Amino acid sequence: MPTLIHVNKKIKKTGKKEKFYYIVENTTEISEGKKKIKRRYLKSLGRVTKSQAYIELDRFINSPDQGLNLDVNILFKDAVIEFENYYKKEVGISIRQRTFDDFLYHKKKLLNFFGSIELIKINLDHIQQFKDENLKGFSASAGNHYLYDLKKVFKYGIEKKWINSIPYFSTFKATTQNTLKRLTEDEIKTVLNHANPNLKFYIEVILNIGLRPKEMKHLKWKHVNFKDRYIHVISDNSQKKGRKIPMTDKVKALLSERLAIINNAIMVSPYKDTDGVNSSMRRLSNKTGVKLDSYKLRKTFASIMAERGVDRGQLALIMGNTIATGEKYYIDVRHEHLREEMKVIESVITKI
Repeated sequence: MPTLIHVNKKIKKTGKKEKFYYIVENTTEISEGKKKIKRRYLKSLGRVTKSQAYIELDRFINSPDQGLNLDVNILFKDAVIEFENYYKKEVGISIRQRTFDDFLYHKKKLLNFFGSIELIKINLDHIQQFKDENLKGFSASAGNHYLYDLKKVFKYGIEKKWINSIPYFSTFKATTQNTLKRLTEDEIKTVLNHANPNLKFYIEVILNIGLRPKEMKHLKWKHVNFKDRYIHVISDNSQKKGRKIPMTDKVKALLSERLAIINNAIMVSPYKDTDGVNSSMRRLSNKTGVKLDSYKLRKTFASIMAERGVDRGQLALIMGNTIATGEKYYIDVRHEHLREEMKVIESVITKI
């Protein structure tokens, strides 16, 4: 029998805790002589009053399947096919080609797991199992992209009246970059000495330019201007402008050498997707004991630049973020180089 529960959640804007209501169904299973209660989330009601929550519960109990095409019992794989056809028509209208391409990539894992399950029967347990088996070791951002595309299929299912609600599930909590430690000079030498050619090139580019992982993924050779010596970075975020990063002699040599090896390539990155990069980094981390992350490389770039006295405003332009963002997430300055400067005051004080 469906029932109500509430969860107290802290609202960031107000700092206060408010009640979020959910309609759930509890079932009892007996396993090895022990009773286990399983909870299935049927519908999220959001922030509503207690009286309104009970009204919604009554409506749900009396007509939980109102308007649904229950005789269809569409499989997840069939729902994905229909959604894909709809989504493709939206390219250039409400979504970008890149967004659609990302969905095509994510759908492979989704279909492998959910494909033969009826859409209406997919619940929290299925989704949690998918997260545990298929997204383990992924960054929060990479894992959530799969969950966001899964949610898109559910939303389309509601529009088509195949289901009446989206199964409740939580996304991964992002780890902010300010918790990542930059690489030391010894760690940089270690990973470059043990990395395979493809990963070594990937690491060196980010360490020398400071690109975001997605910017590196989508960087094309046509964006690299050897003549005028700059790299045109096109932002993946439609809210932000692209930027041009000046090309140093070292970067020019690095890119020229790579281009000579893989002639006629379109993409600069040797990896087609973030899964390939993450897998290579995990193997190298296990081999060297140095924990690697694409954003850790970006943070190392920013920290070294700031340490060498590069103006924070100019550094923000190079990295494509604000000064405040750079200070908060990316810059981790080592102050050893200030010891020599501090000797100036020491020499004056000793004479007093």
